[in-house]
Amino acid sequence: MNFSVFHDMDIVGHRDIDFVDIRLETDTALYVDPERIALSNHPVAHAATRCIDDFFRTMCRAAQARDEAELYYLLSYGREPNETHLGLSAARSCGRGTSPEILMPIVRDMIKLGLFENELVTQLGDLHLWTPNFGYDRLSDLVTNIIRSELYDYTIDQYDRWGLSFDDVPRRTAPMWDSFVHEWRMMEFPLLLADNYPTLLVPKQFVGRGMLSSPGTLLQKYALRYRQQEHLDECSSYCHRKTDRKGNESWKPPTKKELRSLEIRGQAEKAYLLQMGYRHPQMVNELHADHRFASYDGRVFMSDHELDVLLYSPRYMAV
Repeated sequence: MNFSVFHDMDIVGHRDIDFVDIRLETDTALYVDPERIALSNHPVAHAATRCIDDFFRTMCRAAQARDEAELYYLLSYGREPNETHLGLSAARSCGRGTSPEILMPIVRDMIKLGLFENELVTQLGDLHLWTPNFGYDRLSDLVTNIIRSELYDYTIDQYDRWGLSFDDVPRRTAPMWDSFVHEWRMMEFPLLLADNYPTLLVPKQFVGRGMLSSPGTLLQKYALRYRQQEHLDECSSYCHRKTDRKGNESWKPPTKKELRSLEIRGQAEKAYLLQMGYRHPQMVNELHADHRFASYDGRVFMSDHELDVLLYSPRYMAV
């Protein structure tokens, strides 16, 4: 049952609402994306982005100082926030998310690889680009906990806008990031229930089927383009030489498909991407710049139709 159905809201679909019309009894494979939040013009986005950026700066300082105790503390609140009903858990929202025991080795590897010093991680959303065991589901869980206070304020505002009652509800303690004191705080929040399921609404501009910045996109559109240029500069044996009727010689780089076959096959794509990242760290900023440009006409956000298909069709439930 969707949130709107339980509350008998008079809507046609997502065009009539500002939030993701979550299914209450399960999770939907959507993820809270820090980059989409930063690019949106949503009223909640500024406060949410302030929290995300402050957490990221605090984590970077701890990573650069090799302060493992501080990193452990910072990463201790990545457990799955089941009340959003977003993510990978099937049947009933019951995931446990990411513990610091899982995240610490990942960040330790990032430090050893020099990802922070080499500016390959420029924002929180970049964490999942380089390592094989940090995916967008873990990133989404962490981000949701960081901005929990903003999401609760937003949810209560939506209840008010739609005339939904939440009087005399119990309260629960949950973590949120305090950007003014740069630390986690345990706060009491109203336990908002819909059909007895804890519920937290998320603005529809904040989510995607994956993260806007993905390792696959960074590899295909940016890293392989730089690799083509490297081969062309060297006139390597992978390049294609052509001679016209007048005897003029020209060179063309190997295609991206050829590079995948000749250089990537047999190794993890993220390992290859990391090699290119060390040589061309600017491609991360280029990726984000292209997303900023695309955000002007809304291309980086899910459409109401996409959300309708995903949320109102049983075959798209998380498995």
